[in-house]
Amino acid sequence: MIGGFALLAVISTLSLITVGRRPEFRLLRMVGAGRRQVRRMLVLETGLVAVAGLAIGTLVAAVPLVAFAASTTGSVPYLPPVQYGVLVLAVTVAAGAGAMWPGSPGGRFVLKRRA
Repeated sequence: MIGGFALLAVISTLSLITVGRRPEFRLLRMVGAGRRQVRRMLVLETGLVAVAGLAIGTLVAAVPLVAFAASTTGSVPYLPPVQYGVLVLAVTVAAGAGAMWPGSPGGRFVLKRRA
């Protein structure tokens, strides 16, 4: 449940940020940036946010988990790489959906040029 709420928070936050940046994207289009360039910029920014979020989230979660596990069991916690990979994939898909859907031509929020 907590993971689902976290994914919804990621999607809604990135969607609101992307929609709020409409004037910036329109300005980029007016000064000559192509749709591919704006989309590539959005993909790179989303990727950087996802990587930073995963790194910081992993570190923030690891510190108390290691301390708690070491004090109670005398060993460090273990997460199989496959499960961590699924977690990374879920966060990446959520970040992509949150930023790219409002920015896609089908969403008609960001990349449509005004006449």
